[in-house]
Amino acid sequence: MNSRLKGIVTVILIVIIGLVAVSGIGYIRQRMAADQGVKYLKQKEYQKAYEEFDSAASRFTLIFTKQKKNVLFYEGEALYQMGEYNKAAEIYDRLIDRGEVKAYSLKAYCLMQRNKTKEALEVCNLGISEFPKEGEIYCTKYAIYAKQEKYKEGLQVIKKNISGAVTGMEIVTENKSIQLEGEYEIRQFLSPAGCLITEKDGSIVNGSNLLPSAYFELNVKSGKAVQIQGKGYGHGVGMSQNGANEMAREGYGWQEILNYFFKDITLEVVGNNLSKRET
Repeated sequence: MNSRLKGIVTVILIVIIGLVAVSGIGYIRQRMAADQGVKYLKQKEYQKAYEEFDSAASRFTLIFTKQKKNVLFYEGEALYQMGEYNKAAEIYDRLIDRGEVKAYSLKAYCLMQRNKTKEALEVCNLGISEFPKEGEIYCTKYAIYAKQEKYKEGLQVIKKNISGAVTGMEIVTENKSIQLEGEYEIRQFLSPAGCLITEKDGSIVNGSNLLPSAYFELNVKSGKAVQIQGKGYGHGVGMSQNGANEMAREGYGWQEILNYFFKDITLEVVGNNLSKRET
C-alpha cells in the first residue's frame, strides 16, 4: 500500500471514528432530553414536553434507532395534547414513512380533531392496504365510522362464556347495529392503542393493540362515554384466575373448571392417600 492510499484510508477511518463519536454523544443527549420530556408529559406541561422532545428528535445519530422512534411518538402526543393537530400529523407522516403502523391511526385521530373525516378514513384505508393483517388500523376505522354515525345506545355486551369472558358485543348506532364476536376481535376493537397509559407506579407506557383482558364490564352513558372496568392480563395460556373464580361462583365443580381450561385431559388420583405425608 503506497503512502497516498494509506493517507486516504487514514482520513476515512478518522471520519468514521468522528461520526461514531458524535453519534454516540447525540444518542446520550437525545435520551436525556427525552427523559425530561416524559417528566413534563406526566405533569401535563405539554409545551415544555414538546420542546424537550423536539430537541431530542434533532440530535444527530447515525441510524434511526428505536429511541428516535419513541421520541417522535412522544413529540406527536405532546403536540396533539396542545391542539397542534397539523404539526402532530406531520410528525406521524415521518413515522409512516418509516413503516410505523400505529402512526396511521394517530394521524387519523389528528384529522378527526380537525373534522376531516374523509381524509381520516383515507389514511386508515392506506394503512390497511399497506398492513392488511394489523388489527389496530381496522379498529381506528371502525371507531371513526361509529363517531360519524353517532352513538344512540352505545355498546352492549351480548354474550359471555361460562368463565365470564366477553365473547359477544354489539355496537348500536342511529343507522345500524354491528356485532363483534370472539374475545380477540372485541379486545382489538377496545384496544388502548394510540393512547399513553399511566401505570400505578407513575410510569407512562404506550397502549397495546389489545385490551388487556376480556373479563370486563361496560358502563355506557348514551352518546357520551363508555367506561370499561375489568381485571386480568389476558395471556390466553392455561387457566384464568378470574375465569376460574367466576365459574366457581356460578356453581361449577373443580373437575368442570379444569376440563374447561385444559382440553383433552384425564383427571386421575395419584397415590393411595394424598392427605398423608411422610416426614
